[in-house]
Amino acid sequence: MFLPLFLSKTRVSKIQRAYFRKMKSFCIALTYLLFLFANNLNAQVSLGLGPQIDFPLMYNHAVGSYNHSLGAFGARLNLRYIPQNSTFYPSFFINTTTIRLPLVKLTDVVVNMRFAQINAGVGVNVCKQLNNAQLHYGMSVGVSYLNGRAIELSGKTENRVPDAPPPYINALMPAINLTAEYTVPISREKPLFVGLGANLQYIYFLDNGRKYNATIIDDQLGAIPLQTNLQGQMLNPGIYLVVYYTFKSANKY
Repeated sequence: MFLPLFLSKTRVSKIQRAYFRKMKSFCIALTYLLFLFANNLNAQVSLGLGPQIDFPLMYNHAVGSYNHSLGAFGARLNLRYIPQNSTFYPSFFINTTTIRLPLVKLTDVVVNMRFAQINAGVGVNVCKQLNNAQLHYGMSVGVSYLNGRAIELSGKTENRVPDAPPPYINALMPAINLTAEYTVPISREKPLFVGLGANLQYIYFLDNGRKYNATIIDDQLGAIPLQTNLQGQMLNPGIYLVVYYTFKSANKY
């Protein structure tokens, strides 16, 4: 219930709201299926939803030392399937956010592109019991989809405006994620848990996306043409807060 309130107070793009609506429909359908089959599963299944904030960093020769790390707010869904008496278990996640990445650094101005981003992956995790809490950590592999939405300038932007019409850069890339999460129960009567987690995503831009042509209009220098694309690698550390509802098997834990 708190996630729609969180998003309503956060400035999000129309494309991100559309992705969130799709995620919400997916969650409703998945929850219905879990209600139907949870009693027949010889495992504990947990479904979690909550906000996430990322700090993407770009590394390549075109941006130099300007790696950029503005916070990017989004939403995250986690799904866990933990068999009885098992230390290792599989998991699935999906999250959506809006990030801004630097594409090229000129002398005193940086050309950035704002992207709507969707990440999804499957992973293998370890669960450690810590008294009344649990520590979950592991690695997942998946994909990241970037959909360009706008060109923005940073640095000395006085008397400079971008002439950058769509279509923008779109790219689909493999991604690796390392995750650690501390989970505690929040109710004795209901199977509700809250998890505070940290995620580190790594992307190497094998698919650089389409080359993008833009022009910077400078009052003194006139038109500055440039051509750029996604290149190099990205590190995307983030933190999230997820509330889980746990569906238990007929054999109670």
